Amino acid sequence: MLTLKLKEASAAKTITYLKEGAWNQETLLNGANGIAALTFCEVPILPLEPER
Repeated sequence: MLTLKLKEASAAKTITYLKEGAWNQETLLNGANGIAALTFCEVPILPLEPER
């Protein structure tokens, strides 16, 4: 699971990271273990689930 914290609210319904023609080694998204994360394209953004 990937959790993103945004600076402000968004009405976006999908998210894309790293388009094939525009990626750069210096802007890779790395996990806590330092390994580069997978890329994703047009993944649906799910609504926030209420805390239990």
